[in-house]
Amino acid sequence: AICGPLVFANAVSSALWIYCGWMMRDPAVMVPNIFSTLASTVCLCVKIYFRAPNARDVVVEAPKEVPSDLVDNDGDSTDDENDDRLAELPKRPKCDSTGSVP
Repeated sequence: AICGPLVFANAVSSALWIYCGWMMRDPAVMVPNIFSTLASTVCLCVKIYFRAPNARDVVVEAPKEVPSDLVDNDGDSTDDENDDRLAELPKRPKCDSTGSVP
């Protein structure tokens, strides 16, 4: 994941160093910071273009009920004889802590 605030701070910092190098007329300060500003700008553009949708914008289907004959008496569905039938059930998408689906 691209850390937006950190990349933005890097872009601003390197842009200020370009200005400083321009005032001193020192290419040794300007040239590396031009590349840094360009790289940070590309990272920010990629982050904006591929941003994760808000959790409220994501529509998730309601999970299907597990058939009662697949559930053991103790309440879990780990019975070895039903592994094939359990594999046919849809899996819920894994989400990270921000709620976005990878």
